[in-house]
Amino acid sequence: MLDLKEIDRELNLYVRPSSFPLAIKACRSLEEIPPKAKSPKKDMGMRIPLCQGIGMARRYGWTVAMTKQDVYCSALIAMGFHKPTDFTPQDFYDEGKLCAGAYYTATDEAGAKTEQATMKFDHNEYHGFVFSPLFRAAFEPDVILVYGDPAQTMRMGLGALHMQGGVLEATFSGRLGCSQIIVRPIRTGECQFVLPGMGERMYASTQDHEMAFAIPKEKIEEFMEGLRGTHKGGLRYPIPTFLRYPPIYIPVYHEFFDSATSSSENEPHV
Repeated sequence: MLDLKEIDRELNLYVRPSSFPLAIKACRSLEEIPPKAKSPKKDMGMRIPLCQGIGMARRYGWTVAMTKQDVYCSALIAMGFHKPTDFTPQDFYDEGKLCAGAYYTATDEAGAKTEQATMKFDHNEYHGFVFSPLFRAAFEPDVILVYGDPAQTMRMGLGALHMQGGVLEATFSGRLGCSQIIVRPIRTGECQFVLPGMGERMYASTQDHEMAFAIPKEKIEEFMEGLRGTHKGGLRYPIPTFLRYPPIYIPVYHEFFDSATSSSENEPHV
């Protein structure tokens, strides 16, 4: 069992995120959902976008569980809660009409390419998803998710590459960031840079400066070892910018300050 409290402590030491790092669990049955987790439908009387539930967990510190009854966005399809043909008309999603109708693409054909390229879980592969701050998560996470600014996200990328080298690849479509946050790391077993899209910024209050970094369970221990190793080597956050250089002033400043230096240099040593 991973020591999630210790991982949380180290993430706050090495990365210093402004919101809670999260543990994410993909539940194959509803019985896996913690009994005290908050349900948007049951506890708040509303259905919401999946990313909004993530926002509640990372900003409020809540453990949030979302099932088919809680989700009200295209994550219903990406998370495998519904098949595209469950909706009316049946070909609306697969033909790209939803994507084009929201002006993400200029044509249905382009929208269909976007929908096809979005990584999804199989129908009913999972029945719920739980988001909990690491320090209070009572389950083994399938993904650890951390939001930060570009420098913090870069810092996590360095940690992810420290042990094995190579590069990290990312995908972007401007929408359905939950696919990059949850589906892709679980499917590929690789860490993911995530540039949140329009919907998450509109409905989940993700800020202009924020990105996310997702670590699948297979990579958590290696990632943490990489954070420690890069920190020890001086690759740190806050970034240790170079400050050891003399100032350049307007000429009158140099003349004035140099005159005092020269005067003091001529004084006898005591």
